[in-house]
Amino acid sequence: MIQLRHPLILLLLLLIEVDGVSSSNNDNNSSTNYKVHEKTLTWEEFEAEALKTDDELEREEVEPLFDPIYEQDTERMKALIGTLSEEKRRRFLRTRYAPEGTNKTLTPLMLAAAAGTSEMVEMVKILLENGADPNQMCLRKLIDARGSPIMTIVTPLWVGAMDGHFEVCQALVKHGADIDVGAPQFGITPLMAACDSHARLDTVDLLIKNGANVHHGDSTGATALMWASNVGLKDIVKRLLKAGARADQANKKGVTAIDIAARNGHSEVVKILRHAALHNEL
Repeated sequence: MIQLRHPLILLLLLLIEVDGVSSSNNDNNSSTNYKVHEKTLTWEEFEAEALKTDDELEREEVEPLFDPIYEQDTERMKALIGTLSEEKRRRFLRTRYAPEGTNKTLTPLMLAAAAGTSEMVEMVKILLENGADPNQMCLRKLIDARGSPIMTIVTPLWVGAMDGHFEVCQALVKHGADIDVGAPQFGITPLMAACDSHARLDTVDLLIKNGANVHHGDSTGATALMWASNVGLKDIVKRLLKAGARADQANKKGVTAIDIAARNGHSEVVKILRHAALHNEL
């Protein structure tokens, strides 16, 4: 499950203070538009899209249906889905369940994707094969390094990428997950989330091969290459460069991936980036 103090959020706050690589200003970005399924939405429309509650099951109906997921019992889930009418199965798969005492909403797919165990990878596949929407968003309240709440809305792919669950991401992409839909307050895409301390090269490679935009910047202009350079992820930096990421691309404060890697003492990454920047100039 997602931890409230996730390394990505801690990194986010560190970068705000050091490089201006991202921003925790939670003003709901009311002047910003977001693209979801080829539709351009305002923040208010985006939030409404993410948190639709119409046509979902009531709590007393939901809890027993979520039990096989919490218990990671794939056979029981297969049997349970088989007993549901088509209408109730559809409503179950789109239901956002808010466990008492938590700061999040969960669809069946989001719960399974966030766990990422081998049993839950199979659970993800079962849910997708029975009609779960890989792009349905859920609300998250994360606690930043200062102890302040950060509200965000994310897809299962974003969560899978953030936690390094390659097989989960693979299944979601196969079933049509949107590659570049990220956390709107910060503009952090799944590719950026994948370039965190839980990073896996195979997950980054999967996202790139399926069209992830390596040039996209977050709310302060930071790219996935900057995120990877901050953590010192040499192999991922090489993969991003191979995909066309530019070492000399700067964020809104004029800071490049080279600057970030140097400031954090990642000498090997600095050498790789400087070589790439020189090659771009030739």
